[in-house]
Amino acid sequence: MQIHWITKSILLAIFVVSINTSVFSQCGLWTLGSAKTIDKDALKVGAFTPMRYGITNTFEVQSHLWVMYPLPNISVKKQWHELESGWLFGSIHSFYYPTPAYRLYSRYSLVPLQPIKRAPHLFQFRNEIRFSKILKKKTYCEAANYLLTLRAGNIHVFGFRDTTIQTLDYPLLYRSTAVSDQRDLFYVGADLEAWANPYVNYAVDLDFYLLSNPLTNWFLESKVLLYGKTKPNQTLHAGFKMVLGNYPTGVEFDVMPVVEYIYHIRLKKSKEMEKGLTPEILTWGKKKKKKSKKGTDKDEE
Repeated sequence: MQIHWITKSILLAIFVVSINTSVFSQCGLWTLGSAKTIDKDALKVGAFTPMRYGITNTFEVQSHLWVMYPLPNISVKKQWHELESGWLFGSIHSFYYPTPAYRLYSRYSLVPLQPIKRAPHLFQFRNEIRFSKILKKKTYCEAANYLLTLRAGNIHVFGFRDTTIQTLDYPLLYRSTAVSDQRDLFYVGADLEAWANPYVNYAVDLDFYLLSNPLTNWFLESKVLLYGKTKPNQTLHAGFKMVLGNYPTGVEFDVMPVVEYIYHIRLKKSKEMEKGLTPEILTWGKKKKKKSKKGTDKDEE
């Protein structure tokens, strides 16, 4: 039975938000797409980005709670080490159970998941490493600026199946659903975020995705964002995303809008923020103090 196109659009939106994990890869204020975690007891809630909670200052938990029913998911992010060169090393590890989302789409969509009648149990894992560095350090006159992040990762799906699963041939969705057809998705990317002025930030990224078995489907994606605080604890993001991909039907280029609204909650009082910088940026790369024999503090070299 066919349904109204609005319902179909809502179902597609669920897939975009839940299965695809990089639409807003650098959408948070300094930390979502970088190797840096948020502060302990800090909570950030967005409409499309995952909700984030800091367990410690170097470990956080993330989840898309709004789509937990069609796609149960959980992610953990760990900040491991800051190198002497100023690069910060971190990683993120995610688990998704996409079976309910497949079954929901197959039930209500105009395009059922043929040739199967019922999607099998699938378990999707994503592992990614990140290296981040602030290119321009904070001075007495200017805030820290130009956060560069390099990343590489893999998405793999384990499951119980005796047949292939039809992919969803839409931008962003094809590469995210093709991994369920006994394929791996490998990707590398770079993000750059900076202050445009005291009120607005900008972010640009470039990512390359490659599907295995065979290595014929590739995707080049780029995003441009402008964002700023509408209130001290609220951030509005707006921009566009471009996708150039080699699909089974041929090479295709698409452009789509990106809009996000994030609410920041601090469960415990922290240091005073400067020009909207998070406390992580204020302390990242700062020399540690150690006690001298005379009892005075001095910088570690």
